[in-house]
Amino acid sequence: MPTLVVQLTDKLQRVYEVKPDTVIGRAPQCHVQLLSRAVSRRHARIEFDGVQAIISDLGTKNGIKLNGQRVDGAAVVADGDLVLVGDVTMRYRGPERTAGRADVIDLRGRAPTPDDVARACRPQARLALSADPAAVQRFGADVARQRIAQLPFDEPVRLRLQIALKEALDNAVRHGAAGDPASSIGVAFAESDDEFTMAVSDTGAGFDFEAALASVTEVDPFEAIRRRAELGAPLGLRIILGCVDRLGFSADGRTIHMGCLKPGAEVFVISD
Repeated sequence: MPTLVVQLTDKLQRVYEVKPDTVIGRAPQCHVQLLSRAVSRRHARIEFDGVQAIISDLGTKNGIKLNGQRVDGAAVVADGDLVLVGDVTMRYRGPERTAGRADVIDLRGRAPTPDDVARACRPQARLALSADPAAVQRFGADVARQRIAQLPFDEPVRLRLQIALKEALDNAVRHGAAGDPASSIGVAFAESDDEFTMAVSDTGAGFDFEAALASVTEVDPFEAIRRRAELGAPLGLRIILGCVDRLGFSADGRTIHMGCLKPGAEVFVISD
């Protein structure tokens, strides 16, 4: 599915999934809730038919802008467009940027096959894992390592991606699944011309990433792993932050998004 991304800092993002009919506004009933006085209770709507997204203003005073231009009525939104709702700027990421269209590779209760690995190495891939430490470790060694090895990065960057994914999976097992091996964990890989992304989701109650990351600073991942016992929590998020270029979280706190920019990719930061 496409997403709307709010850039909080140069690395941290809040990610909202765009559904077929997504309402944006200040009211808690909205699919995308933006807590700003410049945003109306029901401010805008995005309709997505599986291919095209159309945004419309719901008759508000402050209106909406698309790439700096006021939207009168409705407009088509494309990948990379900037959407201003009230005074909140978001970046629209189209379905081609996510693994939403890929069939799920279900690895729950079984070991991955060579065909599973080949499918996971496609530009978009979604996988379902059992929240079992042994199964997660096997996935990392047999699938994730080979997927990351295909990327146009040098070896230290690939190693950092492996570390980030492992930390995210460990958090999903411990916190999202609460140690229940019968629970499921979702993993998604997506590769575009300028970025490789990974997402890890669980079915737990959700985690307040924003609160946890409010005072978190990144650490050198290799040093942190050696000194894990003395550095304290939430070390996993600090390690991930030091491994990737983009760290995002879903509004429900069940999914963490990690991105690594390819050499020469454009870096964007949305400022107030």
